[in-house]
Amino acid sequence: MPWWIWLVFCMVAEEPVSQWQVSVRPDIALVRSNGQSVMIKGAELYIYDNQGTPLRNVTLAFAPDRAFVGPQDYVWVHDGEGLLGRLNDNYNLAWQREMVPPTVPPFIFGDLLAFAGGNDVFLLTPENGNARYSRRTPRPVSGLASLDEWLLISDGGKWVLAWAPATGLEQTRYEDKGDLRFAERAPTGEVALTFPKGRIEVTYRGIRSKWRRDHHIDIAVPPIWLYNIRRPQLLVATRGRRVTAYGINGRILASHLLKNRVAALIPFHDNRVLVIPEESAGMIWYHGEKRNFITEDLPETIRFMAFKGEYVLLVDYSGMVRLYKTTRPGT
Repeated sequence: MPWWIWLVFCMVAEEPVSQWQVSVRPDIALVRSNGQSVMIKGAELYIYDNQGTPLRNVTLAFAPDRAFVGPQDYVWVHDGEGLLGRLNDNYNLAWQREMVPPTVPPFIFGDLLAFAGGNDVFLLTPENGNARYSRRTPRPVSGLASLDEWLLISDGGKWVLAWAPATGLEQTRYEDKGDLRFAERAPTGEVALTFPKGRIEVTYRGIRSKWRRDHHIDIAVPPIWLYNIRRPQLLVATRGRRVTAYGINGRILASHLLKNRVAALIPFHDNRVLVIPEESAGMIWYHGEKRNFITEDLPETIRFMAFKGEYVLLVDYSGMVRLYKTTRPGT
């Protein structure tokens, strides 16, 4: 490899703060904001510190089908049928209750968990899983995103409902837009909205449209804004294997065609993003300041990825765990 390519690679690629091998092949892998990782195999939970040292092994009352880190850094689990629970500090069930399976991935909204199942949106408290606020829609919820104090809800219709749970205010903010997938705000006030069939629209403060693009291929993952550069950039990945960086006014700044579809875009630094391809033994770093993509080969394909706080967790098919530390905290 020429010396100058190696120099650029060294400036972009990151070294994990720790890496280790797990003896089990997990079904679910999570990371908490303190760097602890949680591996779940059936009903068995294996907990490691941020250096890979085993801390605990706990057997749950049921085998989780889904798990996620919610408010106050607690781990929540759902059996995929009708049972939701939250784990306590010792990783035992603090409570469990009946709850329909989520139709979209749950996420943290303030000090509550935004949870959509069937025709309902619930904001659940970590104390007991009860709904502090709820909203019912005419059809099953198919899209849910947060934008400041608002929740943006779509149910397959032609409108997107903006709901402010704390005040009860509601408005149809985006008419004839269809199904909203993701909403990501830039530090300068622009909001990137993505819809089915690859449509992306950038608005200013969520109202006035600045530009839009039709990819004709579904947006794979939430778009990522890059900050610490002269002007913000928007990185977009489609299921057509292409990753594109747009300027704040919609001009293409960089574009890269991958061998496989994108499984995740992970914000790593203010001007750097980690691109995880599906079924590919490698990672790709995008450096916004230099507008380049650098490939890092790995022995195995990445099976799980998770990020919380300053930590990014990657687990490959062989059970090798890599834990990275970022300077751009994730939720």
